Amino acid sequence: MNRRRLAELDRVAGALLDRDLAALRTVARHVAALERDAAQLRAARDARARDTVLDPARLAGADLAWGAWCDRRLARLQAQIAALRVDHELALNKARTAFGRHEATGALVARGARTPRGGNGPR
Repeated sequence: MNRRRLAELDRVAGALLDRDLAALRTVARHVAALERDAAQLRAARDARARDTVLDPARLAGADLAWGAWCDRRLARLQAQIAALRVDHELALNKARTAFGRHEATGALVARGARTPRGGNGPR
């Protein structure tokens, strides 16, 4: 393969790596956002559980319904986080492969730059 084609292949490999890293960052941001939501909901639920004041919500029994809603919402958030963690692992594997390809093409370009034109160089 000539130097020009190797350089072109290296640019394509770099673009694919950038694409796969962007996808990985996107999934990681979604996981982090859902984890923040779950942490905030847990904190609110725990704060309510520590509060012993008999306010109108407690007297009416609304806090029990809210607590059940919190539990259901947390379960949904955990399911979403689990699914996104699978997506993250898949995206990570794609990014690793793209990184390896980019490193390999970069090494070929560097080796081609050291080889005199017309020479075959080491094989």
